[in-house]
Amino acid sequence: MTRFVDKVERITAGIGDPLNPQSTMGPVISQVSLERISAAVSRSTRKILVGGYRLTGVSPLDGFDLSKGSFYAPTVVEDVSIDDEIWKEELFGPVVAVAKFKDEEDGVSLANASKYGLGAGIWTENLSRAHRVAKRLDAGIVWVNTHHRNDPSSPWLVRLVPGRGMGRRAS
Repeated sequence: MTRFVDKVERITAGIGDPLNPQSTMGPVISQVSLERISAAVSRSTRKILVGGYRLTGVSPLDGFDLSKGSFYAPTVVEDVSIDDEIWKEELFGPVVAVAKFKDEEDGVSLANASKYGLGAGIWTENLSRAHRVAKRLDAGIVWVNTHHRNDPSSPWLVRLVPGRGMGRRAS
């Protein structure tokens, strides 16, 4: 977890002008989205390891005034319950909800305890386990040892899961 938090802190330090190709992350889509993300994180009773606030002031990367945009610090919240809003809802913001699990079965149950399941990531040294777990996840796309690395023109799996909303549509 320490290496992950360190990485998140490096991303935060590299946030700047969205037009700067060296900037590591841009703003969230709107002020309304920023307020929704901030409120959800504030309502969580779990420990925030890093982030959890709106970015304002001058970017150390390039001097950009971050208060001119809807910038939210990349955030990691630990020991999140599946009953927590930041677990249940798709925030569409830079928030990672972390939960410990006992074994593979428990991990799959936690991963599937969401009504959305747009994407999932598996981090492991065991490729056989990755394939086995990926088959059991109710997600539109599953990444192994990476996240959000896909060609936008790639098709997405359509899974209509009873009780999980409208399902997902392939592109």
